[in-house]
Amino acid sequence: MWDMIEQRNPVWHFDASGLFLNEINDQSKPLLFSIVCHDPISKSFIPIADFFTPANDSLIIQLNLIRIQSTFLRYKKSSVIKKSLDINNPSVIVTDFSWASINALLRTFLNCDIIQYLKMSFEKAIKFNNSYDKILKTKIYLCSTHFLKNVIDDFDTRTKRMKISKKVRHCFIICFTLLQNSKTINEFNDNLWHFYTIFSEKYLSDKCMVSLLKMEININIRNVSWIKDLFQDNERNNYIRDSPFTKYFCELIEGFQDINKIHIETNPRNDFFYPNLMDIIKKRLHLAPLWSAFIISSESINFPHKTNLSRFTNNPVETWFSYFRNHILNINKRVKLVRRLNPSEIVTPYYNYLQMKFNQHYKNI
Repeated sequence: MWDMIEQRNPVWHFDASGLFLNEINDQSKPLLFSIVCHDPISKSFIPIADFFTPANDSLIIQLNLIRIQSTFLRYKKSSVIKKSLDINNPSVIVTDFSWASINALLRTFLNCDIIQYLKMSFEKAIKFNNSYDKILKTKIYLCSTHFLKNVIDDFDTRTKRMKISKKVRHCFIICFTLLQNSKTINEFNDNLWHFYTIFSEKYLSDKCMVSLLKMEININIRNVSWIKDLFQDNERNNYIRDSPFTKYFCELIEGFQDINKIHIETNPRNDFFYPNLMDIIKKRLHLAPLWSAFIISSESINFPHKTNLSRFTNNPVETWFSYFRNHILNINKRVKLVRRLNPSEIVTPYYNYLQMKFNQHYKNI
C-alpha cells in the first residue's frame, strides 16, 4: 500500500503516545510510537509501523526505526534494491519537537546528526548549493500545529504580567505562521523583516504601516479560523552555537536594526510595539529549516496532489492513535473488565483493518 501512497503523498507522520499502557514499576511509562501515512485520494490513514517501548531515548527509537526500514527492504525485489536502497523512504517525515525523535530519524534515514542536517540545509537554502540533494532525500519537519502551540505558550508565559491586548496576540500568531509558511528563504527573510518592524518600531512609520498592511493582506487571503482552537523548552546551547543559521539571522536582524534606527516621534504610537517579543522568534531561528517551509517546498515535484506544500501537521497519526485506542485495543472495555490484553487481540483487528483498507482502495490498482 505504501508503494501506491508514496506516488500520491510521500509523507510519514511519526509520533508517540503514552495513553495506551499503564506505568510499569521501576520503569518509565511505556510509549506507543507510530508511523502513519495519509492517502489524499482514498482519504485513508494507513499505519506503516508501530512499536512499544518504555525507553524514550534516541538510541532505542533509532534501533526500532532501523528494524522497520530493514523490514521494508526485505520485501523489495532484489533487482529494485540494487538500484535504490531508499526507494521506500518518504520525502518528508513530520514529527513533534522531541530531540530523541529528531535525532533518531536523522540517523536512520539520513545518517547524520542535527548539526550536519542544519549545515546541509544552510548550503541548500542560503547558498543554493544542490550538491547535497542526494543525501537530503528525506526532509524532517516539525508538526506545524504543535510547534505553533509551543510558540504561543512561550508568548503567554512572557506576557502573563503585561497588559497586552488580544489584537497584539493575534497579530503575533499570524506573523509567526507567515514565517512557518514561507516557501523560500527570501520570502522568510521578508516576513522576518515585517515581523521585526511591526513589533520593534515604536511609532507608526511608513515602514511599519507597510508591514502591517502586508500582514492584513495575508489574513484576508488565508483561512485562519483554526487559530482560535490553539491555546518546555528543549533548546540546547550547542545547537544554537553550531547552527549556521544562527549567524545568518543575527546579521540579518542587525541589518534591520540599522534600518530602523531613525524614529519620527510625530508619528502615532505603534500599538504593536513590544520589542521583547522578537526574542521568542530569535531563540528558534537556528532551527528554521525544521519548522519553516523553505526546505520542504523543494519537494513539490513529489506531491502531484498537493498544490500548497507549506504546512504539515501530525493530525494523521493522532487520528490513528484514537482509532487504535478505541477500536483495536477497545481500551474502555478492557478497563471495565480489568484484564490484560493478549497480543493476538491486537494483531488480529490490526490485520483486519489493513486488509479492509487494501480491499477497498488498493486491490485493483
